[in-house]
Amino acid sequence: MIFLRILCIIIILGLIVFLVIWYIRSRFDLKRSLNMVFLKISVPIKDSKEDRERESEQFSSGKSHKEVNDVMTHFFEAIHSIYDGYAINVLKNEDFFSCEYVVLEGQMQFFVVMPSHLKTLFDKQITAFYPDVFVEQMEDYSIFRQGYKAFGRCIRLSKHSMFPIRTYQFLGSDPFNNIANALSKIELDEGAAIQVMLRPLGDGWQKKGRKAAQNLFMGKGAGKSFFQKLNVFSWIATMIRLLAQGAEHEKFTENVDTQGTTRTTPLMDEQVKLMETKNVKVGFETVIRVVASARSMMRADQIVTEVCNAFAQYNAPNNNSFAKSRYFSRTGLLKGFILRSIRHDWIQRVLRPRKMILCSEEVASVFHFPNVKYNKAPVIKWQEFKIAPAPANLPTGGLFLGNNVYRGETRKVHIKQDDRRRHFYIIGKSGTGKSTLLKTTLKQDAQAGRGMCLIDPHGDLVEGILPHIPRERADDIIIFDPGDLGRPMGLNILEAETQDEKEFMSQEALSIFIKMFGEEIMGPRLQHYFRNGCLTLMDDDEEGAVLIDLPRLFTDDSWQRYKMNKVKNPIVKAFWEKEMASTGAREKQEMIPYFSAKFGPFVTNAQIRNIIGQTKSGFNFRKVMDEGRILLCNLSKGKLGDLNAQLLGMVMV
Repeated sequence: MIFLRILCIIIILGLIVFLVIWYIRSRFDLKRSLNMVFLKISVPIKDSKEDRERESEQFSSGKSHKEVNDVMTHFFEAIHSIYDGYAINVLKNEDFFSCEYVVLEGQMQFFVVMPSHLKTLFDKQITAFYPDVFVEQMEDYSIFRQGYKAFGRCIRLSKHSMFPIRTYQFLGSDPFNNIANALSKIELDEGAAIQVMLRPLGDGWQKKGRKAAQNLFMGKGAGKSFFQKLNVFSWIATMIRLLAQGAEHEKFTENVDTQGTTRTTPLMDEQVKLMETKNVKVGFETVIRVVASARSMMRADQIVTEVCNAFAQYNAPNNNSFAKSRYFSRTGLLKGFILRSIRHDWIQRVLRPRKMILCSEEVASVFHFPNVKYNKAPVIKWQEFKIAPAPANLPTGGLFLGNNVYRGETRKVHIKQDDRRRHFYIIGKSGTGKSTLLKTTLKQDAQAGRGMCLIDPHGDLVEGILPHIPRERADDIIIFDPGDLGRPMGLNILEAETQDEKEFMSQEALSIFIKMFGEEIMGPRLQHYFRNGCLTLMDDDEEGAVLIDLPRLFTDDSWQRYKMNKVKNPIVKAFWEKEMASTGAREKQEMIPYFSAKFGPFVTNAQIRNIIGQTKSGFNFRKVMDEGRILLCNLSKGKLGDLNAQLLGMVMV
């Protein structure tokens, strides 16, 4: 009686200790889940000739997907170092992290999620093994939409974790392709994710695995745990087998003959070899979730099923395979997915209390980054830029351009003021950050009191920089906006004072028209007319010269004579008195209308005519530069048209 009481007390105390430890572990795991950092990994496409040559130097000439995926195996082996093994972790438990394939708006992206205190370690390890990737800290993404249905399943092992699955080492092609193909069938408004939760384990599971491999080799089976040995049903089955077959049969079930030699088959040898291969690698407690969001529950279930079917490629005959969970709590699974919990829902814990343990090679088979040589699925979102380290001799002062992030290290990049005038050029396609870089530099110039000029062919950059100009510099701002029809600001390219300036400006004006219409249209004859016409107009110091008066010189004889009388340049005067005077009427009828037609778009357009038709410019570029003022030119093509914007832009430049 006393023994039973003591036994009950021990059982109750053991249960209390178990519940307390379970509760404390749950709280620590929840704290980790609520303090996660999301790193988005952007992988470069690396399909240029230079990239291929560099990879051929990094890998052997016979490189295959196996050699590329080995890099991910080494990454997981390195990241296993977060395992502490301290006694306190009996209560706290070990840290865990998540590797995730995500499809958002039809593009497959890659995330690694970890507790915030491990962010630096993961950043450095990822860039150490994949130096060309871009690691960016992001907010939590969401594949769910309001009004859409969500569904998910867990991926589990069909046998005990001591039996390995088929890894990339035994597959003829990269297993990533089957997963990517399953995810590529998702519509733009749908979402899906494969979440691989990982917690590093000590070597206890390896010892059990080696013992199981030894037992299997000896014909004793893989062995049973303590609780499996207490199973009453296994006792009954053994008794029935003894009664039916006799003790003699049970005695000789080991693979040992009468001479004591172990007897095995090639199939068993291979099975034991694969088990031993798994047991020498580091292991992770693993939870794999597949979640999808779609308009209907049926469609979400279909997406999840198709993705789960892609895991059939890991099935290893006579060893292990993946299977999707049948009985689970949908709410609990989705909650675990959102919180990045490494704990299964309560139904899974009751029905499948055994942990799923995968070694580093098995985890790398399930999750690794793509390589364009072996992975060409259109759903992959490749990195559209390359990453390079900053030069070692960067200046420490000057204009701040940004931060160079390479292999987890951040360096500030500056450029000297003198270098800006000689070695500064921004090039890139739309959306790569050209305007953002300009806005950053202009903001610093405005705040430092420096002068600047911005010529914006779109208009949005001018509007974007205005709020960043300090209030005390409001009087320094000049806004040239041709779209302001009520108060047009003059811009006269023929405004000159000295004879050298007149000749220079006439040549510049001619160069603008040649660039606009081409050498074929603006031939030598028209260039000759244009140059002498400009010099004629600019010799009138009283009235000044404007570009739109140029065709009138050749079409209005009385006005031509009036202007010719004010010409001081003998060469120009000889052009009118001798060359033009001797030109036949037929040639004039052919050439002059052709010449005047080039000015038609500017003369007939009131908007541009009111700008280039003023003899005095609204501002002086030399004065703006010398006084350090701020000139903002809004040459939006939407307001002006391409030709007018092109003319004004060339005049300014």
